[in-house]
Amino acid sequence: MSPAVAEAHNYTAWIVDTFRPFVGQDLLEIGTGFGNYRRHFPQTRTYTSVDIDAVAVAAASAADPSGRYLCADVSAPEFDAIAGHDKYDTVLCANVLEHIPDHRSALTNMVAALTDGGHLLLFVPAHQALFGTMDTLAGHLRRYSLRPLAELVTECGGRVIHARYFNPIGGVGWWVNRTRPYASLDDAGLNRQIRLFDRYAIPLSRALDPLTRGFFGQSLVLVARK
Repeated sequence: MSPAVAEAHNYTAWIVDTFRPFVGQDLLEIGTGFGNYRRHFPQTRTYTSVDIDAVAVAAASAADPSGRYLCADVSAPEFDAIAGHDKYDTVLCANVLEHIPDHRSALTNMVAALTDGGHLLLFVPAHQALFGTMDTLAGHLRRYSLRPLAELVTECGGRVIHARYFNPIGGVGWWVNRTRPYASLDDAGLNRQIRLFDRYAIPLSRALDPLTRGFFGQSLVLVARK
């Protein structure tokens, strides 16, 4: 992930606003990362975050003693015993599923962690045709299309209640950048683009989003109910 993404507050707020109506009291976040989402859900009664990166887990735990941080692989058979079964009314997985080799097992475990009626909130990169240099540098294994992702979630035990593409201008920007020979995601030019996009392009992309959400966007939003 580019360091500038952690500073992209307008972008993060847009994602959070999209999911907020479905967030309950007991939240499990898959992928601790930079901890971008924790502060946006202060209303939750409990907050648990899981990541395979022990360093990220330790740093987040030190910064947020009120949260529960676990080091675990969401696709592993033992995840159920580590994180809890039928325990959470909300599971949030934002920009993580595309990194997981066995995403089917990961989704099955996420649904299993939910209470009946709980919501799985997925945010993933969209359109395999956009796959390029930045995906490779970010460790993405794939990008997703709406119908196949919805079918996969259904097969894993979720009932899809909301699914759409997200952020059309971001999708155009990703397409433009897909073949550029970046050496790393910490490229100065790329970070500058992200900061400018967050400041100036997000309002326009939000305005256009209702017109394109059925067929195009940088990402996919999906909400499923157990």
